[in-house]
Amino acid sequence: LKPGKPLAVGRVGNALFFGLPGNPVSTIITYLLFVAPTIDRLCGMPDSTPHQLPAILQGTIEHHRGRREYVRGIFRINGNRITVSPNGDQSSNRLTSFANANCLIVVPERTDGIKPGSIVDILLLPTDRAHIWTG
Repeated sequence: LKPGKPLAVGRVGNALFFGLPGNPVSTIITYLLFVAPTIDRLCGMPDSTPHQLPAILQGTIEHHRGRREYVRGIFRINGNRITVSPNGDQSSNRLTSFANANCLIVVPERTDGIKPGSIVDILLLPTDRAHIWTG
């Protein structure tokens, strides 16, 4: 998982434990994908896993096989088409590209890279990000 490692999940007594990574973007992404949906399920709330949609990639994504990657992106709706572009520096310590993103582009583990015009899955980011900081 990139960004988002290391991630640890376990139990301490009767409590569920999440060990999140140290870089800000890694922490936010693992929270959105794993922690928030788990807490919601435990509380009987609707699942908060980000919605997934197909989109047409504008631009190139370099990738090496071996682990799933979530690239911060900006999607746009043009008529009946959804297009997406990678957004800025993808380093896990760069908050600007996350703050300006409205989605995550899913790059599967078995992919060497993705060319423009390819259909990719995107995960929509919450439009109100205040819950990320307040739980």
